[in-house]
Amino acid sequence: QALHRRLQTADPAAAAKLHPNDVRRIIRALEVHQITGQPISSLQRQFDQSRPASQCRVFVLDWPRDQLDIHIRQRVDQMFDHGLVDEVRRLISSNPVLSNSPLSRTAGQAVGYKEVLDFLNGQRDLPTTIELVKLRTRQFAKRQLTWFRSLSECRWVPVTQPFNSETIARQICQMETPSKS
Repeated sequence: QALHRRLQTADPAAAAKLHPNDVRRIIRALEVHQITGQPISSLQRQFDQSRPASQCRVFVLDWPRDQLDIHIRQRVDQMFDHGLVDEVRRLISSNPVLSNSPLSRTAGQAVGYKEVLDFLNGQRDLPTTIELVKLRTRQFAKRQLTWFRSLSECRWVPVTQPFNSETIARQICQMETPSKS
């Protein structure tokens, strides 16, 4: 309630749109106001004037599903090899406040962090944790692709191995109209 009252003073338009229990968005609106000096509601007005999909430049790199799966598995292995567990351990131990309630609600639910936090709390072993991160990352990627398919402004760029960023960049520069694969 106190945060919502502060927001009513700093940004009445945002406060009118947000429920007093929506703490995450209230805090974000207060942060934006403090950092930028502008109410978040005024910054969000740019979204009130939409543009036709044909004027938008949104590109989705469209990997074949089997190659995407390989990339995800390799990337998760790299994250653990490069110290994801130690990173999470440092985050929760470097701040006494965090050790009692690990990370923010949002960060604590992020794919990878959530599973590592559970591992550090003894809920599963490391190999199981790694496989779970791979599974949840693949599930997240699938949801993203489903969401992108619902957006008419997305332009699908088929990619395969070997990946050549210069070739893909040239292909994107030549694309004129949105299309779905």
